[in-house]
Parts: sequence; structure tokens; C-alpha cells
Amino acid sequence: MSFPVSAGWLRPAQAGGAIQPAGLGRELALSGRPTLTVGVTYHNEGDALRRCLESLLSEAQRPDEILVYDDASTLPVAGHLPVGPIRVIRGEVRRGPGHGRNRLARESRSDYIHFHDADDDFLPGWCRAVRALLADGSPDAVFTEVRCLHEDGRITDRTVELAQLERDPDLLRFCIRHPIITISGTFRRELFLRAGGYPEHLRLSEDYEFHIRLAALGATYRVAPEPLVLYRRHPMNRSADLVKVWSDALEILASFDGKLPIGYRKDLAEAAADLGSRLYRAVGFPEARRGFALARRFGPPAWKDRPALYRWLAARFGQEAAEGIGRIYRGCLPAALRRQISGRG
Repeated sequence: MSFPVSAGWLRPAQAGGAIQPAGLGRELALSGRPTLTVGVTYHNEGDALRRCLESLLSEAQRPDEILVYDDASTLPVAGHLPVGPIRVIRGEVRRGPGHGRNRLARESRSDYIHFHDADDDFLPGWCRAVRALLADGSPDAVFTEVRCLHEDGRITDRTVELAQLERDPDLLRFCIRHPIITISGTFRRELFLRAGGYPEHLRLSEDYEFHIRLAALGATYRVAPEPLVLYRRHPMNRSADLVKVWSDALEILASFDGKLPIGYRKDLAEAAADLGSRLYRAVGFPEARRGFALARRFGPPAWKDRPALYRWLAARFGQEAAEGIGRIYRGCLPAALRRQISGRG
């Protein structure tokens, strides 16, 4: 599937120079087939790195270049590499995955680059599908769906919900409301670099900030609707602390205040309200209140995805009151009975 994106603009950034307009990567004169780099960030994942790279190298089609950035690991990369054309770049001071990905992009020699975490895998057909979508060199980005393997063995498919882009192809709106996992994306390298890459000061949710910024530049994109990468959820994931992840995402939303077209304020409001709700239910009450306040600043939100009673309570008494009443309701009634009452049982 290929979807045109309406051009969006960011005003000049308050720090780090002006944001450039959309479509800068299109000035690249590609000769023949666009080239593709896979860049993997590594920090003490050990043999998970071997599993990741073997899942990539086992395919008939391979990328043109494979790079591994070792973020000052104490567990050396060398003992965990499969046989193959892999180049390792080592950082002597731990700087985080954002820095690692930016370094990989600078070191890459290809037209496009895909970033992967060492503890996640590629699913069969990833390289073939991505190459097909990049074949004419026209998209700035390709996104594939993601399969999530939970710690208890459960599998969740299509966790990014890219199918929603069929109904509304506005990538900026989607990125505000639906965080895209890093391993979903492949990007035109020159546009990635000119856009400023990943924010290196963020240790969590850096992909959320980057994807909003890239979409606001009006990046064109294509989608592979099938899961082609595997995200392994486990306690050692950086994103395991959900209160911290969602709290950082609120700070990112606040940082875009005044930098996006005014028509997206309602989307920012809904995203802040949703994060506030998640934080409240995770017992991050101070952080939740910041989310509710930010939603009011952007909004007010409409809470469109919530039941009518929730919307009425939130509009009349505030979102924290609606969440508090909902908490009491959930505590008093079993889930099966709640589903029956709502007509979903």
C-alpha cells in the first residue's frame, strides 16, 4: 500500500537550527536499485545479537550493508556475531540508542537505512518486502507491521495498527496518536540526517519524538501491512517502565506546542488525554495530572474513544474525576459482568 501524505511543516526549532521542509531526500539521484543498510544497536544483549542477525542473514535477499553499533558494552560483540559481512562500530562511552542510530546513519553508505535493536528479530520476507516497496526510490519511509512476543509467550500481531492509515493517510496525525516502534521503520538516509536524526537527550520514547518530527516534514511513505519484524517484550526492555515511558511521551507532546499546524492541536489533546488515562491506571497519579492539564491546554479533548458516560463526566467534572469513578466501577464489578453491561459479552 502506498499513501500520499499532505505536507506538514514545523516552525523553526527553538534549538538546534531550523527544521527543513519536506521532501529533501527526493533530490537524491538514485542509480539503479536503491541500496539498503540495516543498523543494529547493541548494549550487552549477548547472544540475542546473534539470533537477531541470523534471522536477517537466513533470507535469500539480504541488505547491502549490515552495521552494529556497540554502545560501550562490557560484553564484547565479537563473541556474538554470526559469520557474515558485518561491520562493528564501537563507542567508548555509553551514549544511548538515539546516539547509536545517528552514528549508524552517518557511517552507512546506502540510500536507505533500517534501525533494529539487538534483542529483536526479523521475520521471514522482511528484506524482500522492504526492497520491493523501495524499488523505485520514491518513498521517504517504509513501515512494516510488528509482531510482539510477550514474556508469557503470548503473541500480538500488528501492534502498530498501520491499517488505520488506510482510513486516514495523514502520517502526522497517526504518529501523534499511535507511537511507531523503531524496528517498524526504514528511512531515506539523507532525509533522516537532514531532519536531525533521533534526539540524543532522550533515553525513552525517542522514536515517538522522531516519527512526529519526520511526519511533520511531509515525508512520503509506503506500508507493508503484514508483521515482518519481531519485538520481544521482557523485563530488561528499556520500555518496561511504562510510567516513565508515558511520562516522557507527555514531555515530547509538550515540546511540539506551537510547532505544528493548528489543525493538529486536537490530536495533541487526545494523545495527552490518553497518556494521562494510561498513567492514572498505572497509579502514576502526579504524572497523570500533568497529562490531563496538557490535554486541556491543547484542547479540550473530546475523548472520542471513551464511553458516553466517561465523556460526560470528564467534560463536567474533569478527566481525573472520570478516571476515579471508572476505577471504583472496575473494582466493584468483575470484568465479565462489565462486558455484559456494555453489550460486548
